[in-house]
Amino acid sequence: MKCSNSTISRLLLQIVEAINSSSLTQLHWALPTPAKVLFVDETFIKTDKSKYWLIVVVNEEKRVLAWDIAKNRDSKTIPWVL
Repeated sequence: MKCSNSTISRLLLQIVEAINSSSLTQLHWALPTPAKVLFVDETFIKTDKSKYWLIVVVNEEKRVLAWDIAKNRDSKTIPWVL
């Protein structure tokens, strides 16, 4: 994209804020979704000198039920997403 690391970080923050504030996201968080199986996966995103963890929970139909971008990968993070 030929942008500085700080520009990319600002764009990522704007995207996350837009998703979190959307009415569709709020609806998904408010309504429970039944699932027989939950799959949890994580990967890291590195920007400049910062490292973030993307944690995603999907059901057996590959529907995303929850996700979070966390600064720390500790024992409290995954249970919070679940």
